[in-house]
Amino acid sequence: MMNKICYKIALLLLFVNSLLLKAQSSLDWEVENGYQYDMSVVAFLNLNGKTLNSENDRVGVFVGDECRGVANLIKAGVEGKYYAYLQIFSDEDNKTMRFKIYDSTNDKIIDVNKTFKFKSGSIQGDLTQAYSIAEPELLSEAEIISFSLQDLRSLSYDYNASNGTLTIDVFDTSDITSLAPIFELTPLAEIFYKGQKVVSGVTEIDFTRPIEVFLRSPDQSKMKKILVTINKVNIATPRFFRKHVVCDYKGVIKVVYELEGEQVSLEKNGANVRNSVISNNEVIFDSLEPGLYQVKVNNVVKSVRIESK
Repeated sequence: MMNKICYKIALLLLFVNSLLLKAQSSLDWEVENGYQYDMSVVAFLNLNGKTLNSENDRVGVFVGDECRGVANLIKAGVEGKYYAYLQIFSDEDNKTMRFKIYDSTNDKIIDVNKTFKFKSGSIQGDLTQAYSIAEPELLSEAEIISFSLQDLRSLSYDYNASNGTLTIDVFDTSDITSLAPIFELTPLAEIFYKGQKVVSGVTEIDFTRPIEVFLRSPDQSKMKKILVTINKVNIATPRFFRKHVVCDYKGVIKVVYELEGEQVSLEKNGANVRNSVISNNEVIFDSLEPGLYQVKVNNVVKSVRIESK
């Protein structure tokens, strides 16, 4: 009985070992010697929208079944991302080649549909704009979906994608010397300022002068320059008017202000009475009883007394 159990275990181990050997042999991507030309590529790998980040991940370049280049990922750069440094070989220029990616996490080899043209002596990609080897292929365009300034009210927002300009108006009393922009971009796109990646809600920037940022496409093939300008705008202070209670007519408080959509609150004895927003440059609070009211708008607090006449 014991011999039978040992025999079954031995068969199981032999089967497992054969599978491991098969997986390893499928990754025996080696380039033969003797090719006349070579070129270099710095690339990143992406599968289903996820960038690979393991030194066990690998990429191979093939012409048919012939391997013309192979590299594992290496951690590099100030951001600590993973790149493949490929040396690719050929006997002729403009040779069409294809990529295969080995995903070590899932132990799978994926054929990449994107083709590649060999260019003798050239260098493609660097740590700023690495060459994209992705399945499916990543977008080559990127846009800013939204852009605001942390803890700061924006009066207006204008992003012109074709001209590469983004302009935001803020109150003239705003401190714009150290602000963290909060933004949403095309998925996998990134923004850079002075060569460093800008992290939404984290990276602080001095906006006292117009600045140039660069919007990098998901496939890293394009870096689009965006001129960001923060304008400090002088908005006239709000004006307040009142009507007292007269006979059967209740009191009225009117707020006149240039800033459309600004929130206005009315309080009495510390309790909120009513809220409204500036529309057509005014807000009217009517049907008010006599008493002392506080009107709050854009950090301005105005005490207004309604009397009975």
